[in-house]
Amino acid sequence: MPRQGWLLVTILTLVGGIAVWLFLLEPIQRHGKFSSNVRADLESLAKKRPPNVSRKQWENIVGWTLNAHANCFGYWHELSRDEMNRFQAELKQRLAHPVTLETIDWIWDEFVRLSHVGQWYSDQYRPTRPERLKEFEEGGTSWGIEVD
Repeated sequence: MPRQGWLLVTILTLVGGIAVWLFLLEPIQRHGKFSSNVRADLESLAKKRPPNVSRKQWENIVGWTLNAHANCFGYWHELSRDEMNRFQAELKQRLAHPVTLETIDWIWDEFVRLSHVGQWYSDQYRPTRPERLKEFEEGGTSWGIEVD
């Protein structure tokens, strides 16, 4: 192959590698970091039980919220960098204050807003609905989450 051919192959390989990094690998890596950080923040809910919520109810609320996070934010290509940063910053801010059922509803509202499966998931499993809270109190379900 002539020298110009090798140069062209080298340039195309370099451009292809940069494109794979920018449009595939870096977004996947960024989403993974976002998911890990958000999961850690959501796991901290276990130690922030509101006084008007029983331990059984809170364990289920935290468990279902962690499950929703995994199911709603599992697609790396759905969230823009700005949306990830905004959600994570607002979540941290809200968790810095006493947590209430309204805090949980805000998180689930964000799942609905940010995920293509969020509305369906919320309709099926939102843990703050009165009938779900009653079900949690009466049922024997355990997520194995230690709550305060």
